[in-house]
Amino acid sequence: MTNLIQRGMRVTVTGGPMPFEGPVLGASDAALIVGLGAGGSVLLKRDIASTRPERWRLNGMPVAVAVRQEDFSERLRALEEKTR
Repeated sequence: MTNLIQRGMRVTVTGGPMPFEGPVLGASDAALIVGLGAGGSVLLKRDIASTRPERWRLNGMPVAVAVRQEDFSERLRALEEKTR
């Protein structure tokens, strides 16, 4: 199974003890490290041999991980800064 979530992407994690959003600091097929503010991070794991390998777990609780899509204005602003 290939991992669609890559380092540097921003993700939103919901369904666990605390919903949060942050950048992906590290990603593999079985683990995902999501950064939190002030130098913290959270480790999400999944069992790739299970019948539901797309389900991530945080402290044993199932969570949903969604890649945050940048809106057009953010991309335009980044492009303007890069070309100036």
